[in-house]
Amino acid sequence: MTYRITNSCGCFLLLMTLICNYQCSDMFVNENAQPEDTAHEWNTTENFIPNGEKQLNVQGRTRPNLKEASMNTVGIIKNRGYPFETHSVTSNDGYILELHRIPYGKKMAPKVSGRPIFLQHGLMSSDNVWLLLPDALAYTLADAGYDVWMGNARGNTYSRRHVSLDPSKEEYWNFSFDEMGNYDIPAIIDFVLEKTGSQKMSYVGHSMGCTMFFICMSLHPELNDKIDVMIALAPAVSMAESTAPLIVNQAPFSAQIKWVLDLIGVRAYQPVDSVWNNLRKRYCGPNLFLRYSLCQNTLFSSSGDDYHTIDLNLLPIIDGHNPAGTSVNTAVHYAQNYLAGQTFQRFDFGGQKNQLRYGQATPPTYDLSKVTSNVFIFWGQNDKQVECSPQIVHAKHVCRYGQMVFIHGFRFLQAVRAALLVKTDIFLHVRQIVNNQSGTNSSFVRLSNVAKMSCRIMNARCYFLLMMTLNHALQCNDIVINETAQSVDNARVLNKAQHVTRPTGKQLNVHQRNRPNPNEASLTTPELIIGRGYPVEIHSVKTSDGYILELHRIPYGKGQKMASNVSRRPVFLQHGILTTDNVWLINQDGLGFVLADAGYDVWMGNARGNTYSRRHVKLDPSKEEYWNFSFDEMGNYDIPAVINFVLAKTGSQKMSYIGHSMGCTMFFICMSLRPELNDKIDVMIALAPAVSMAESTAPLAVYQAPFAEQIKFVFDLIGVRAYEPVDTYWNNLRKRYCGPNLFLRYSLCRNTIFSSSDDEYHAFDLNILPIIDGHNPAGTSVKTAVHYAQNYMTGQTFQRYDFGQRENLLRYGQTTPPTYDLNKVTCNVFIFWGQRDKVSAPKDIAWLANKLGNLKASIMIEDPLWNHLSFLFSSDAKRLVYDKILPLLPLPTF
Repeated sequence: MTYRITNSCGCFLLLMTLICNYQCSDMFVNENAQPEDTAHEWNTTENFIPNGEKQLNVQGRTRPNLKEASMNTVGIIKNRGYPFETHSVTSNDGYILELHRIPYGKKMAPKVSGRPIFLQHGLMSSDNVWLLLPDALAYTLADAGYDVWMGNARGNTYSRRHVSLDPSKEEYWNFSFDEMGNYDIPAIIDFVLEKTGSQKMSYVGHSMGCTMFFICMSLHPELNDKIDVMIALAPAVSMAESTAPLIVNQAPFSAQIKWVLDLIGVRAYQPVDSVWNNLRKRYCGPNLFLRYSLCQNTLFSSSGDDYHTIDLNLLPIIDGHNPAGTSVNTAVHYAQNYLAGQTFQRFDFGGQKNQLRYGQATPPTYDLSKVTSNVFIFWGQNDKQVECSPQIVHAKHVCRYGQMVFIHGFRFLQAVRAALLVKTDIFLHVRQIVNNQSGTNSSFVRLSNVAKMSCRIMNARCYFLLMMTLNHALQCNDIVINETAQSVDNARVLNKAQHVTRPTGKQLNVHQRNRPNPNEASLTTPELIIGRGYPVEIHSVKTSDGYILELHRIPYGKGQKMASNVSRRPVFLQHGILTTDNVWLINQDGLGFVLADAGYDVWMGNARGNTYSRRHVKLDPSKEEYWNFSFDEMGNYDIPAVINFVLAKTGSQKMSYIGHSMGCTMFFICMSLRPELNDKIDVMIALAPAVSMAESTAPLAVYQAPFAEQIKFVFDLIGVRAYEPVDTYWNNLRKRYCGPNLFLRYSLCRNTIFSSSDDEYHAFDLNILPIIDGHNPAGTSVKTAVHYAQNYMTGQTFQRYDFGQRENLLRYGQTTPPTYDLNKVTCNVFIFWGQRDKVSAPKDIAWLANKLGNLKASIMIEDPLWNHLSFLFSSDAKRLVYDKILPLLPLPTF
């Protein structure tokens, strides 16, 4: 079962609509902020901060830099002025883990690195929790001379890869913290020691980072000899005395919750890019009222934590990275331990499976007496998962003190005082123990008194994961891969843009980058082109069956002049289903403008039946006779007419053709039915071509295609022939009320072109969504949708419209519809495709590539989250696609 986006808005929808209005981004400024702080927006696009914009110093103290919310771990480290390395470690069961290293301190010259120390984060977070504070633990240790390594648990933002399993499939997520301790930590220990040439390393864990360590040492006790000291910050082991709200209220129902989530295919929980998290990142800021209500991060809400001693300006940065995702099984494993009482046991698969796995009907406990390395525990009195103990004990005694039911002490990572108290003691412990390996237990007793005093100063609370609500879990299911997706070089905040508050006739420029103009939602394509400062022409083309198509032309680029002695090569752009030619223009670097500025004569077509091509020499578009067509007629009549018209108008002998989705469908039909036209095409660029649909997982294909004939029968009965024109009641409602609100955009306000393809808004500037609504969906015939459904149901083929046996015999001379002969497409073809495309699936692309008569290259977009509509609307489209198209075209002038 694969993941599907679930539009689950819950009971908060109306309230969030009222509260999360467009002014929120401007109102959340902490009372201590100075004027220079107001320049920091919650949503930014920069990966790295220019010199001089590192950490702000306000009133004698360092303030968080909100731009770090959109950086990845490497970006944050680099921004702070520290060296970094990225490493990959493969566990014995095939999971690929990403480690980040700070080999030496900021002011240290490159040299032989110090002793290695490894930091492991807790549940639902990533290694950036060691970096977010101005004087965070990782920097403290690096500046103290240590070689700092930071791990990322399997399934989080950075460690979402496997040698064979697909993170979008449920098999990948079949793990809990048992596997993390049994496979991941041993692999990391061996890797770090081998890389550094050391015999031992130190280990600092927080919450689940301690869970993983204790599991590792109990199952692989020989590894104790490779650890000189282990620092346990709020270790999550026994959970019996936890009073965290989600533990107490939902752990008793964890088995039922897991059953429901298994049923609907949810295996991953709380990635950083879930709908709810993106909504919080966009609107909440450091507003304390919202932070205690609608905008509370899951790390806090799941534990009941307050923001004691936390700089509230840090909260948007935390939101930018956390929660970072984990498996449902991990949450269930903690719930099982809570329900089992004061114990620390392996995952409970049920009696029969336990017998097969463990040789007994009940899960065995981890033997903590086998943890023989030196251990120091730091804990907080206000930790709702902890009953305070008067002692800090050596690791080999931990299992004897069941009242010490520790879990994640969030304050150890985030509180301002932690920088002065806990981290100082940690590195004193490490240095003392490493430099005095022959020391006796008396040294531990002396140091642990300091540690105990420091820990008790901290008013720590904890966080723990179970299911917040079923709706909340479902909202996260639009996931999850982001970022097998988030490679070190590719991390970004999904919602990049700010709201436009001062629209003008042209594109606004804010912070040296163009901003979408919401007024373009109400402009026609020619008006949009003029508003961007380009010339435009409007042309009408009549097909041989009487349909009148409207073409829009950009004859040259902005600021250029039409030279009489220079001929520009024509390039024709054809949009896909349910859209118009404005899809080539809406993005700030739209392909239509990119080609015009590169010197090409740009022509853009509109498919019959859409907003601009809804005319006929005699048929009335309000009558059903007009809509008696599918994409077969578009390819058989429209494209030949357009090719001949453009060549006649420009005086050229050949033209280039770029199609998206159905725009490719139309072209391949044209060339297979009229192969003589191949000679008029110098190159064809196919973006996400929709040909074979057999492997499509788009919702409308999977759920509605099997009933396409029945749906068409009903529509025929009630006289519906047009599908999804732009001016329907629902589309007008969306245009009026939804705006770029991400929460609504994944629920009630989902545009049909996105809901039908199941596409995320990956790397989109969300402010273009209202502009897209203003123009799309632009309508097509019911038969066009049915034709795609027929191809989906037929398997890997590309066939003509199926009218039924009797009419097929009259039209085609056979009872079944013939296939289009793709071998007759002999012009040069380049295919561009996305790995996350659910409409034009990679397997269908491979099938098409094998059928074409003259394929030059099949090019995969390097972004693993690239989907069907990314070709049109992604902020990265120019860099990843358009700049690669230009070298494939003939020179622009001749």
